[in-house]
Amino acid sequence: MKAVRGCLVSVLLAWRSILLIEVILIALVGVYGWQSGWRDMSEYTSALMLAGVGVIAAGSLSLMGGYNSTRDVKYMVAASAGPDDFSKTLKRGAEYNRQNFSCFALLGIAGIFAFVLSLIGLALFG
Repeated sequence: MKAVRGCLVSVLLAWRSILLIEVILIALVGVYGWQSGWRDMSEYTSALMLAGVGVIAAGSLSLMGGYNSTRDVKYMVAASAGPDDFSKTLKRGAEYNRQNFSCFALLGIAGIFAFVLSLIGLALFG
């Protein structure tokens, strides 16, 4: 029961982060559009679509950059030279992978959500 509660808390925290990213993204697109003098909803939805693609790209880059930095041969040799035994080194590597994939998943879902919102906006107002 305690594991289910911990998993539920983690999911709720992830959704809170995704919604926060969405609100910030919509606000940034709105302010930029207001400053640029946009008057048509299709301009806002197109910009929101591009912003969603940008968030997905940022998540992909964080995954690739994190994987390259932690799986570099020099890093692996330096990490194995410490006092940790082999199991601790593997656990540390698994934790790095989990963090990289978590960031990718969070930004990927936020980007897809912004993309879907822009498509809905285009369908309704475009």
